[in-house]
Amino acid sequence: MSKGTSSDTSLGRVSRAAFPSPTAAEMAEISRIQYEMEYTEGISQRMRVPEKLKVAPPNADLEQGFQEGVP
Repeated sequence: MSKGTSSDTSLGRVSRAAFPSPTAAEMAEISRIQYEMEYTEGISQRMRVPEKLKVAPPNADLEQGFQEGVP
């Protein structure tokens, strides 16, 4: 009695019908999503935290008023 194996019964084989080819619209959507991800990643890599922030231009009168205790 001999043992024989058949490649047709292998568990690793997947039918092409189970994964149909994407349509043109699906490919366009995949392409758009990929572009957005690359764009966002590019921006994230170039972003830097500034050493200091200015909220408004310096105003000597305003600063002097705070130092003197003007309400």
